[in-house]
Amino acid sequence: MSSHPFPLPSISSIHKALADFQLFPSTFRVLFTLSSSPTARLSSPSSPSPPSPSPPTPHPSLSSPKTLYILDSSFNPPTLAHLDIATSALHSHHHDASFPRSSPCRLLLLLATQNADKQSGPASFERRLTMMGLLAGEIARAVGTRGVRMLQAETTRRWQPPIGSDDEAHSDDDDLKIGAAAESDENKKSNNDDDDHDVVTVDIGVTKKPYFHDKAAAIAASGVYYHPPPNQEDGEDANHRDKMEQVYLVGFGTLIRLLDPKYYPPSRTSLRALDPFFSTSRVRVTRRAGRDYGRGKGGGRELQDEYVRALAAGEREEEGGRREWARRVQLVWRSGGEEEAEEEMISSTKVREAMRSGDEEVMKRLVPEAVRNFILDQGLYRQVED
Repeated sequence: MSSHPFPLPSISSIHKALADFQLFPSTFRVLFTLSSSPTARLSSPSSPSPPSPSPPTPHPSLSSPKTLYILDSSFNPPTLAHLDIATSALHSHHHDASFPRSSPCRLLLLLATQNADKQSGPASFERRLTMMGLLAGEIARAVGTRGVRMLQAETTRRWQPPIGSDDEAHSDDDDLKIGAAAESDENKKSNNDDDDHDVVTVDIGVTKKPYFHDKAAAIAASGVYYHPPPNQEDGEDANHRDKMEQVYLVGFGTLIRLLDPKYYPPSRTSLRALDPFFSTSRVRVTRRAGRDYGRGKGGGRELQDEYVRALAAGEREEEGGRREWARRVQLVWRSGGEEEAEEEMISSTKVREAMRSGDEEVMKRLVPEAVRNFILDQGLYRQVED
């Protein structure tokens, strides 16, 4: 395997942790965590054992976030679109005046071992989870090198770019200046803030639930993201959990599937199954763009915006949809803005097709370097899919 600048659990260790998760009735688990420290560790036992009375504990930084960003995908494989969606959300959080620095956030890359629409192949779950770890490192490095104060100056230098990348020319001192400059520019008011807010922390998690509303409930019920301090009074635990917001990072096609009645118990108001979901969660939707912009499912900007306006206007009420849900849906562009509309659409399907045809130039345009190197080293996606 090509070298990468951060430690990851071995595929065999991930296999054992995944087997343990499948063996017991828990429906959500964080398997390992990467942070800009950087560290990575398995948070479940490496061999089957009786379930613990307490939930797996992720990396201690930001263990009680106010906002949990969730990128839920098949990651088959992770692409530059995944990278852009995640980094854009983290940048937005830390530049939005409505999110003070006292409002910590965390990112969860989530893989469902049961999918409502997709088969489990062609890459194994273990290899996809490894690629998710590589993506997590790319996210942390991308956010840090763009100057957002989530990386401490003293840890920024540890995130070295993969060998041969365009960023390789930056020295440790250059990276250190980036981190220090971010601290100087964005935190002049106080140098005593909690250092936890300077760390990019990304959890790699799995769930047995195929639907968004069930995933959200499983994450909230797990207790993974809240650990009450000593001497906390009764009732404070529930109060905090009510305040933690889950924000799902999705593409426009996923929003359409989320609001498709066929995924919910059949009734005249099937969409009412989403009431608990929208009461505690938001959806950050990246609009469709690319050369096929306007021709794919969901259409162009006007049609995509109209889809959400129709929800707000009550046009989905006969199916159980509620007007107020529209306020929980945010439409955004990719980080390059609407001018990227003529650029190539990025999808995991295109990556798999490029790998089968041996088109490494397309791979370079669509896949983060660390993930691309892993795919090539492992020989993934070379076989024709059934």
